[in-house]
Amino acid sequence: MGFTILCIFCTVILGIIFRFSEAFHVRSSSIILVNYLSCVLIGVFWNGKILFHNFSSEWILWILGLGLCFVLGFNAFANSIRISGLPVAALFQKMSIILTVLAALFLRDPINWIQLIGWFIGIMGISLAYAPKKDDTINRAELKYLFGTFLISSIIEIGFLLLNKQHFVNQEFHYTFPTFLFCAAALFGMIGHFISKQNLFISKQEAFFGLALGLPNYFSIIFMLKALENEWNGVIFFPVLNASVLILSALCGFFLFKDKLTKNQIFAILLSTISILLISLF
Repeated sequence: MGFTILCIFCTVILGIIFRFSEAFHVRSSSIILVNYLSCVLIGVFWNGKILFHNFSSEWILWILGLGLCFVLGFNAFANSIRISGLPVAALFQKMSIILTVLAALFLRDPINWIQLIGWFIGIMGISLAYAPKKDDTINRAELKYLFGTFLISSIIEIGFLLLNKQHFVNQEFHYTFPTFLFCAAALFGMIGHFISKQNLFISKQEAFFGLALGLPNYFSIIFMLKALENEWNGVIFFPVLNASVLILSALCGFFLFKDKLTKNQIFAILLSTISILLISLF
């Protein structure tokens, strides 16, 4: 379970860095672009000469497809936050586990009834944690970004499920593939900057937070691939990941940023804890 814990830790760290960046009013798109570039540099430094020796042409479609989804998913999520607010956007993003688990079941990942109950409880926990207020409404213009967030998040997770079942996956793959993946994401990110005619100037704060994101982001992908191969199948890993991130993010918000925990959030933490126990122990 070590790789799963490390993946959860890196994912939570990403959220904390984003929260700290909000105080500096920096552009999220610039931070993400610098983040992708720093992931590439980390990968080159980490792998050295073996990086290109291990490369296979069979990876190309996976690299381009997932790299494009990374950028599209981020933009959909960022627009969802801007238009609908973080709670609603986060709800649609986390609900990706519905399609992901269904895909894992279709791929014949084993699951028992107790784990299935844990999955449903986990969905209830996520719904409570990110439930929008009663007076929040969603119009058609907002729905396209929210649906895009849900769909692309699901595609990314399902993509990694399918990728991990390919014949070319080996020990070296887990360390070298993410470098090329983030390289593609950086390329698509720069193309997006050019098409949208955004200011290409990156401030010192944007560069700092982008570089800070690089390390946990790069290794979160490595730990995810390792966990899917060596520890859990997808039908268990992704619900445990999402529920754990929900719990730890809420606790970090409470202790680090003095966020208030509502009754719904406290109940969601309890439900998520029960979900993790049912899914992982049975």
